[in-house]
Amino acid sequence: MQTLFSVDKAKSNADVVPLQKRIIAVAGGKGGVGKTVLTASMGIALAKLDYKTVVIDVDLGGANLHQAFGILSPPKTVREFVTKKAVNLSDLSLETSVPNLNLIAGSAGTLGLANLQYNLKQKILRHIKKINADFIILDLGAGNCFNQLDYFNCADLGVVVVTPEPFAIQDSYNFLKLCLYRRLYRSFSHHPQIVSLFKNVLRQPDASIPPVSVLMKSIKKYSDLVAQQFKEAIAQFKPALIVNMLETQDDYQECLALEIAAQEILNIDFAYVDYIRYDDTIRRAMKRMRPDLLMASDCRGANDIRRAVNHLFFGKCEPTIDFIRHSGKQGVEKMIQENHDIICSVKCALWNKCSAQSGGYPCRIKAVGYVNQK
Repeated sequence: MQTLFSVDKAKSNADVVPLQKRIIAVAGGKGGVGKTVLTASMGIALAKLDYKTVVIDVDLGGANLHQAFGILSPPKTVREFVTKKAVNLSDLSLETSVPNLNLIAGSAGTLGLANLQYNLKQKILRHIKKINADFIILDLGAGNCFNQLDYFNCADLGVVVVTPEPFAIQDSYNFLKLCLYRRLYRSFSHHPQIVSLFKNVLRQPDASIPPVSVLMKSIKKYSDLVAQQFKEAIAQFKPALIVNMLETQDDYQECLALEIAAQEILNIDFAYVDYIRYDDTIRRAMKRMRPDLLMASDCRGANDIRRAVNHLFFGKCEPTIDFIRHSGKQGVEKMIQENHDIICSVKCALWNKCSAQSGGYPCRIKAVGYVNQK
């Protein structure tokens, strides 16, 4: 496989050969899931592997990535590029205290900066691709606005961060759904019938939006060839999922219910699924704005991040700890069978719409939050 780097450089890093992924977008449907911490930590881990890395805060409405590196007030931010005071985005790069790691800071609290016009957003994306670095990691803002969706879709790899909380799982599912629909809408914008179909679908209340399989049937009536292209476009959307702040096996299994929902309703297969255990050392490092402590060698959370970096960026799968193991559908279904509090029935907002429907049996996707029954 062709890589981004020369053979000599790959060998100099303990024979670690990078996959063909240069721009990585880190997102989370809900705030507080730890995407900024993860962005900073992954940047530090890659820099310590001797890769030139740039982390960029594209959360232009609530930028705070610079604080992870002990910078209270960045001397230059993306705002200079937006207001045309800087010609190139790379001119705004700041050195951090970590060798090989640079930061392009966002601008917090600037009215209107979070709602960029389409042309300006595309200009930022073009300049991001021109940055001279081995890896570029984008810290996206929370939420589902077009800016976040487009940054995520334009990256070589999108990473969704989720915590074992119902709201975080629900919001992550919504983010994935809108990312996929935005991607498909733009890919097939030259097909008026499909554009019209998407417009009708996206006008509906969230709970009434049909599964991808239903959309596929409608498109197939229009054209078998386009339906095949539509299916191939979905197959190319392979984000990664990282379960963050993990404390128990049940936490991990609950989050993996998101994997079932993504597969059953959106036809999405995750490229990778990994986890990071909760570690108070990381929390203290962020509180003190100490990047040197963020990836301390004796920190179990840091060890998990290093393992996730090897997994995500280099395709290396390392043994996981005994009490947490990726068990896929079988493990999640077993967990749900042991919790009969929510049953698949007509009381669900997705009744007759969900492709995972199994009336009378425990709900297979309860963690996604569609069920409205008591």
